[in-house]
Amino acid sequence: MREREEQRAKSHTGLALAMAFTMALVLVLLPGACREDGKGRADPEPQAKEVVARIGDMEFTESELNEDLAFLKSADPSLSDGAIRHYLLMQVLVPKRLAQKELDPQAVAEARQRAADLVTAVRSAGSDLATLKRYGDPVGGRESPFPLFRTNDLEVPVARAAFSLKIGEVSGAIHGTWGSYVISPTTLEKRLAGSAESRTVYTVFFPYSEESDFRSRILGEAARYRKIPLEVHSRYFRELRPLATEIRILPKN
Repeated sequence: MREREEQRAKSHTGLALAMAFTMALVLVLLPGACREDGKGRADPEPQAKEVVARIGDMEFTESELNEDLAFLKSADPSLSDGAIRHYLLMQVLVPKRLAQKELDPQAVAEARQRAADLVTAVRSAGSDLATLKRYGDPVGGRESPFPLFRTNDLEVPVARAAFSLKIGEVSGAIHGTWGSYVISPTTLEKRLAGSAESRTVYTVFFPYSEESDFRSRILGEAARYRKIPLEVHSRYFRELRPLATEIRILPKN
């Protein structure tokens, strides 16, 4: 009898240990296997064209929110993914939508064509910095007076080109929020310990609007969107919650 009870006790102990180990393993693996929606529920990965953020009347998809994440992360690895996504939402995507609402499509098309024509002329005559300056100076081309960094100083598509081109190499036509660009990096500032890499850049800019304060006005309007409640996919709720004035989970369709 005693032996049977001892065997039963050992069996129960082994079962309890096995269950405890299994629960511990689940707790370790679960956060990596899924996201939480702010209420502890598992959350599936959103699709590329799925709306993952809404601010007022603006909606943004998964691909829009993450298209430039890796590039900006490489520019400053100290930034969290949440900080970069919040920057992209409030300082890139919202201003871009506001600008698109006001810009004249014909003016945009003409600016883009002027940039394309400049690229064609430069490439047919040498395709180097000296050639770009010869054609660009008469239409307002200029070199940045101080080194530029990947974030804040440059529109993201321009920054991509500026930091991927060789010194003196000429870009193609780059289409941004405020206009089209043709650029060539002129110098490279070596990265110092604890600082980001920077470059000086020669730029020919073809604005989409002739309004002198168009960019500053649009950015001012975009700043007001920070006071509007931000709705995000549950995947991004936790990382954006500390950065938004007011935030809630985007209702599912």
